[in-house]
Amino acid sequence: MDLSKANIPVIDISPSNPNAPEQLLSAASKYGFVFVKNSPGIGGIPPQDIARMFELSKELFESPVEVKQQVSIGSNKAGKNHGWLSQGIEKLDPKTQKRADVKEYVRPELPAHIIPMI
Repeated sequence: MDLSKANIPVIDISPSNPNAPEQLLSAASKYGFVFVKNSPGIGGIPPQDIARMFELSKELFESPVEVKQQVSIGSNKAGKNHGWLSQGIEKLDPKTQKRADVKEYVRPELPAHIIPMI
């Protein structure tokens, strides 16, 4: 893929780019989209880990509502502001949105040993 023609920011998330967090926030805030460049050979996310995350995501979203409710954001079992959110609950811009978003959503919490608390 020729990334030089992308009209959105391309952010390298490998450890060789210590500015990645700030770049991701800036790009998401300014453009709303970002292309994440992954370099598994130099410390990026291994392809098998990405594939596994998609498998887990599919498994969760195909689960019955009763299973997903066990880890809902409202239950706080997954941590504050982490977990599953059903369709029709969230409004990203309540001031202008008359109807809630139609998406089903999950926000996982990373273990503290991966991203230590600051």
